[in-house]
This record gives sequence, structure tokens and C-alpha cells, in this order.
Amino acid sequence: MADYVCFFSVFTHLFHQETYRYLGEAMRVLKPGGLVCFTFLEYRIACHWPIFGASMDALSKNVHLDQFISRDAIEAWAAHLGFEIVVVSDGDQPFVDLPAPIRYEDGRVMEGRGNFGQSLAVLRKPPAEDEANIRR
Repeated sequence: MADYVCFFSVFTHLFHQETYRYLGEAMRVLKPGGLVCFTFLEYRIACHWPIFGASMDALSKNVHLDQFISRDAIEAWAAHLGFEIVVVSDGDQPFVDLPAPIRYEDGRVMEGRGNFGQSLAVLRKPPAEDEANIRR
């Protein structure tokens, strides 16, 4: 049994049905109280739109999928699978404490707090005593 399951830039390349299946597997392997975290793209974040635009060009070239996920979908998946939502953070807002500055090739520096560029969701498998109350 796992304490954590992480999907960084995974669900952005899967169909929603596959994402749901992956989350179900995460629920299966997590210890009670365990966490699953994943990054995702969403239309409400302005800096994600260039990715959507690039995916429009990619359609004609048959390259990888860039999938956007709504917060409504995350809420529905969590409810149906029995997860509690811990946090959902916007991809353009700093929410990760950085132990040291990060220097990009173009000279930009991110320090103090940073972000992944993608939004982040953290879900928790309920503690064992709560599992009996979950409808699946």
C-alpha cells in the first residue's frame, strides 16, 4: 500500500475515461489517508491557452494529445471514487515552496514560491473508519 501516488503531466495526455481509471487504481493502492496528486490543464487559466492553441495545430499532424480537465470533472471523479478533495491550485499562481532559486535558460529566476505551470489537485483516500460511509 502506498502513502502517495503522483501523476505529473500524465492526465494531460490521457482521455478522461483513462484518467478516471488511473484514479481508481490510485484509490486501490493507497493506504487509508493516502494522497494522490496530479497536474492538469484547464481553460480558466490564461497561461494554459497557448497549449490549447498548439494542440489545434497538432490535430492535423497526429501528435500527442493535450487534454484539458474541468474542476467539475475532478469533483465528480473524486465523489464517485470516494476521494476527499484536499486542494486544487491554479497553475499560474505560486503554491510550491522552493528550497532554492530556480534559474531558467532565458535568465528568469523563480524563488520563494513557484508553480508547475499546470494546475494541481490533491485528493485523499479517507481514513479507514470513514471508508464504510462511502458509496461506490
